[in-house]
Amino acid sequence: MGSSCRRRSVLDRRHRPVVLAAVTAVAFAMAGEARAATGDLHVHSGALPDGQPTVVGPWAGLTSNTPGGTGTYGLNAGPVGEGYAATSSLTPPSNLAFAKAAAYRSYTAPPSSNHSQPQVSTTWENAGWPYTGGSGGGGFIGDAATGPVSINTPSSLSTRIACVAFDGVPGSCTGGVSYLIQRLDLTLNDAEGPTISGPMSGELLDGTWKTSATGEVRFTAADVGSGVYRAWMREGSITHYASVDPSSLRCRDAYTANADPYDFVPSALSLVPCRTASTDYAPAFNLPAIGDGVHAGVSFGLEDAGGNERTVLTNRTLRINAPGGGLPDAGTAGPGGCIWAADGTTCTASGGGGGGGGGGAGAAGGVTPIGSSPLARVTVTPETPPAAPPALRACNGERCSSTARITVKAGMPGSQTIAVRYGGHAHVVGRLEAPDGAPIAGATVDVVAVSDRDGARAATRAAARTDATGQFVYDAPAGLSGAIAFSYRMHLDSADEAARYEVRVRMTAGVRLSVDPTRTLNKHAVTFTGRILGSPPRHRKVVELQARSEGRWVTFATARSDGTGRYRYRYRFERTFSRQTYGFRAVVRNETGWPFLTGFSNRVYVTVAP
Repeated sequence: MGSSCRRRSVLDRRHRPVVLAAVTAVAFAMAGEARAATGDLHVHSGALPDGQPTVVGPWAGLTSNTPGGTGTYGLNAGPVGEGYAATSSLTPPSNLAFAKAAAYRSYTAPPSSNHSQPQVSTTWENAGWPYTGGSGGGGFIGDAATGPVSINTPSSLSTRIACVAFDGVPGSCTGGVSYLIQRLDLTLNDAEGPTISGPMSGELLDGTWKTSATGEVRFTAADVGSGVYRAWMREGSITHYASVDPSSLRCRDAYTANADPYDFVPSALSLVPCRTASTDYAPAFNLPAIGDGVHAGVSFGLEDAGGNERTVLTNRTLRINAPGGGLPDAGTAGPGGCIWAADGTTCTASGGGGGGGGGGAGAAGGVTPIGSSPLARVTVTPETPPAAPPALRACNGERCSSTARITVKAGMPGSQTIAVRYGGHAHVVGRLEAPDGAPIAGATVDVVAVSDRDGARAATRAAARTDATGQFVYDAPAGLSGAIAFSYRMHLDSADEAARYEVRVRMTAGVRLSVDPTRTLNKHAVTFTGRILGSPPRHRKVVELQARSEGRWVTFATARSDGTGRYRYRYRFERTFSRQTYGFRAVVRNETGWPFLTGFSNRVYVTVAP
C-alpha cells in the first residue's frame, strides 16, 4: 500500500493535471460532421441533424417519452417533496464504446420558497447548484438553459433531477423541474471487423460475361460490434458497394445530406444498426454503375457499420455488358442484321449460306463499321475466322526490364516495417522502375501476404498494376500481421523474378479503457477496467495507467491482465483540494514474445471535487 500512496501523491499534487474547462454551449458540430476514424459510426437519437424525428433508443428510466418513442425525451416532475429523484441512463452496447456525443438539450430548475431546492445533474453538466441562502428560498434564483453541449469520451450517459435539502430543514420543490433532450448525436467506436464463414461465391464471380443489371455474390458473415453493413468490390481506387440487408430500415445510411455513409438511427431496444449474428447474405451489385468491359485485378470484401473492412477475394476478373451500357447489349441486332454476342465486341451474321438481302453482307462475309461511332472498335466475326497469328511473348509493362527495381514506402525512411492499428489494414504504396529510374507503366506486380499466425497455409495472393508513374497500391487484408512480398517478372509467363521487395506488417495493441464513476470526491475511489483486444490466451500482460499532467503523460500505476485480456485497477484520490478534471489512458508496451507493437487506449476523464 505504501507504493500506492506514493503514486497517488504523484498524481494528486506533484504533477498537477491539466484542468478541463467546464462544458459550455458550442456549435452543434456533429450535424454533417466528417467521419473521425475507421470504426466510428454515428447514431442519432430523437432526431436527425435536419430535425426529422427518430426513435429515442434504449434509454432507461425516462419519465418523458418512452424508449419506443420519437422526438424530445428526458425527465420532468411536478411539485415534489424533499428526497425525490429520477434518473435516466444510456450505456454502450457490447463490444462498442462511446467515442463522443453532442446533445441539444433544455433544462429548468425553478426556485422554491423553502429550504429544499431542485437539482439537475448529468454526466456532462450540473444545474441548480449550489444553494447559497440561509433561510427560506435563500439565494437560489432558479436556473434554465437551452442549446447544444458536447460530451467527450463518455463511458455512459445519464441524466438526473432531484429535490434536495441544502441546510437540513425539510421542504419541497416547485413543479416544472425537467431535463429534456431534443436530439442526441452519438459517435460509437467499433474496434473489430466482420468475420466470414466459408468462401464468397455467386454468379458475379464465375468469370463469364454478365448481361443483366445486377450481379450477386453470396457469403455467410457475422460481426460482434455494429453488425454487417455492406459488401464491396474495389478496382484500383474505385469502390462499389452493395447493401447486405436492403429490407432493413436501420442498416442503411439514415442521413444522406452529408458524405458520411455511417449515419444510423436506433431501435427501441438497441443502438446497434445491423445484424450481428451469423447470417447468409446475397447482396446484388449495380452492374451499369460498375461499367461495361473487362475489369481485372478486382478485390471483394465486406464491412461492418463502423467501416471496418474484411478483404475476402483479390485479383478477380469481371466481364460486364449491362443493359444500356457502353457496349452493345447482348442479343440485339447489329449492322447488317448480325447479332451482338455477350462480350459486346463480336457481331455474328445471323443468316446462313449465300448472299444476304437488303443492305447487309452475306453470312459468309463480315460487316465493316464506318465512321467514328462506338461500333468502329467492334470486330465482326465471319462464320469461318482466319487462323490466329503466332503468339508473341508479352512484355510486362512499358520499358520492361530484367533488372528492374521495386521500392515501397514503409514507416520511417529505411524501415521495412509498417505499423497499423489493431484490426486495421496496411495501405502499401510502391513504385516499379527501370535501372535508369524511368517508371515501368502498365506492369503487373505479384503480391503474396503471409500471416505470422497461420503461415503459408493462409497465404493471400493478389496482383497490383502500375500507373503511368510506375506507382502501384496494395491494401492488405484487414488484421494481417506478417510479411508481404512484391515481385516483378519481365515477361508474364516467366518463372524468374526480375525484382523483389518484402515488408513486414505489425499491428499496435488494441486497448480499451473505462472508468466508474466519472465524477467523485476527494478521499473517494474510482475503478479502471479495460480489455486488450486479441490478447493471446493465458497471457497476463502488464498494463500501464497514465494521467495527463503538465502537458505530458505520467504513469501512476500498473495492472496485469487476466488470461482473457481483461484488467482492473482501483484508485483513490487523496490530495485534490480544488475541483479538477483528470485525463487518463492505458498503455500496453511492445516486448519480446508479445505479438503487438505498443498501443494506447481511448482517453477517459474523471472530475473530482474536494
